[in-house]
Amino acid sequence: MSQKVDDKQIPIWSAKNEELLVNLLFEMGKSLGYSFEKLLIKRNIYSPVGHATIEREQENLRKNLNEVLDGQRIIPMTLVQDVQQIENQTNLQNIMIEYYKSQIKKPE
Repeated sequence: MSQKVDDKQIPIWSAKNEELLVNLLFEMGKSLGYSFEKLLIKRNIYSPVGHATIEREQENLRKNLNEVLDGQRIIPMTLVQDVQQIENQTNLQNIMIEYYKSQIKKPE
């Protein structure tokens, strides 16, 4: 059973995430000799495209996985027929059948 996210917590988490990212980018910029103001960073003057892409992909994965686990979504599958594998499986089955037939004692 998956745990539901409290929708009221999402804005709090989002704000904290933004605050931490701004602090991280500010400190990184400072250590590299840049003088970005935190307010400018917060207003998305600097926003790495990679962060947005990762967040969007992770959110999509979480949403879809939760739907699968909750039984709301199915995982599509395609069966691929491998002729050699089918032949090997058939041969193995035949060998097993013959073996078990030889092991069964016939009534006297």
